Amino acid sequence: MILLNILVIVIGIFLCVGILTMLGMYLRSEVQHYCYHQAPTIRTYYRHFQLMKSQLHLDPHKKLIDLGCGDGAALRFFSQYCVMTDLTGIDNNRIAIWYGMLLNRAFGHHTINLTYGDIQEIDISVYDYIYLFLVPKHLDTLQNWLQNNMKSDAIVVSNTFQFSHREVSEELRDPKT
Repeated sequence: MILLNILVIVIGIFLCVGILTMLGMYLRSEVQHYCYHQAPTIRTYYRHFQLMKSQLHLDPHKKLIDLGCGDGAALRFFSQYCVMTDLTGIDNNRIAIWYGMLLNRAFGHHTINLTYGDIQEIDISVYDYIYLFLVPKHLDTLQNWLQNNMKSDAIVVSNTFQFSHREVSEELRDPKT
């Protein structure tokens, strides 16, 4: 019995050390990502998700891509609340992608495809919706590339930030503010 208790404690310690190591790798990768790309990973606020849930009516049979998806939190939202089944995310932070894949598996989001890579190397012409939550500097860098490579009827959803050289066709606003 004592041996079993010791074994359980040792396994618990190894699990805790493993989890803390993975968390440290994730946080270190965020810092390295910021230093190299000058782009912080920005989490979508819960209130933004609620606003999109109430006002953004997406066709669940169409394809959506999240450019700069981080760990895929927005994709999990679209999967759950918009009942979308063809969801793809791409990010250049390998640890965030790995962590997102782990979360997707743990919470049963099997229709989300997370990919590590450069945003501008993916074929976006097959997507109906393009979701972005990027700082203005990176939006402006992508603006011409998006225009030249997306479907003519694709809808770009930019969370929080706007393109500097583009008119906004529709803006979601919280009626409480």
